[in-house]
Amino acid sequence: IAEVKEEILKLNPDILVTETTFGAIDDHYLQLDLRDYHWAASEEAVINATNRPKTFSISFEQSVPKDAFESFLKEILPQCFRIKGFALLDDCWYQVDVVTDRIDYKPCSPKEESCMVMISRVSIQLLKTINNAWKTCVGLPVKLHN
Repeated sequence: IAEVKEEILKLNPDILVTETTFGAIDDHYLQLDLRDYHWAASEEAVINATNRPKTFSISFEQSVPKDAFESFLKEILPQCFRIKGFALLDDCWYQVDVVTDRIDYKPCSPKEESCMVMISRVSIQLLKTINNAWKTCVGLPVKLHN
């Protein structure tokens, strides 16, 4: 833990580092004025209109083979920060959460249609990647939303 803290502080010496167990944290942060830590001065970039993450979504009505859907996700992952939504895969409904290269499927209640949201670091380029990957990996009708 000490080594991890040391590495974090090398990246940003002004950051407030707190140990937790399973993300549990007490409410002492509510009493702090986080502006006292000057963390923003250490940031290399601040989100603005030109670098704000872009959001796209797809929707589809039919059941999709789970292996084909996973191939699709792996194709678009390099251009996405996060992917999440609900999908009908192999005739079963799933809540799908994707972060980095981890794809989690959790059974869920039925929805009106499948809908997945992609949060990306690129804009129009991702639309082409989504379209091409869907055609190649899945090949079923899909609606792409910008």
